[in-house]
Amino acid sequence: MERLKRDKKVIYLKISFFTTALILLISEIVKSQFSIYFAKPLLISILITLYFFSSKEKNIIYLFALLFAFISSVLFFGTIPESMFYGLLTFMIFRFLTIVVLYRIIDHNNLFPLIIATIPFLCVFLYLLSITEDQLGVSFYPALINVFLVSFLGGISLSNYILNDNKRNSLLLISTLICVTQNFLFIVQKFYFSNAIFQPITVIIYVASHYTFYKFLILDEEQKRV
Repeated sequence: MERLKRDKKVIYLKISFFTTALILLISEIVKSQFSIYFAKPLLISILITLYFFSSKEKNIIYLFALLFAFISSVLFFGTIPESMFYGLLTFMIFRFLTIVVLYRIIDHNNLFPLIIATIPFLCVFLYLLSITEDQLGVSFYPALINVFLVSFLGGISLSNYILNDNKRNSLLLISTLICVTQNFLFIVQKFYFSNAIFQPITVIIYVASHYTFYKFLILDEEQKRV
């Protein structure tokens, strides 16, 4: 009976998550700033609750990571340079904590493939960072650290997928590639040109990245229990 109640809560939370994601997507299309400010932080709040009820192990590090994702989503709404700086800082902490979560899960014996897989991501993002250095200003160093973290995350995911192609690692790779695309679009939109089509695409990517990583963690738990 208790399990049935929990499963119902998970279903309702998933419906709430995707409903909020749809509201956020429509809000971006029609440019409703109030709805955007409301829906984006709410999305992360629902994901935190969803993970809490879905997971039997409840990874505390991941919950803290989502808390910092929530804070960064609020700070990125700001228009002053300080908001960008602190937004990047909290996003950096979020990304670091997700890497810590992965480090505790993956096989640590694949250092050479990990380094090789990280290099392409690092080259692309360092190039993008180098041509946006002037525009970043005080946010340059948090952005630089984020580049290394995202590249390392990409390396972890790609090397694990190549060495062990299974459903769990496929979900992790998909989540990471979506995350890499999100970072690329963020840089292009913030520092080069803003196009109306970018924001709805960014919303879809943002939602997919968070949800696939959540599914990866739940699947990892289930496989360990089996």
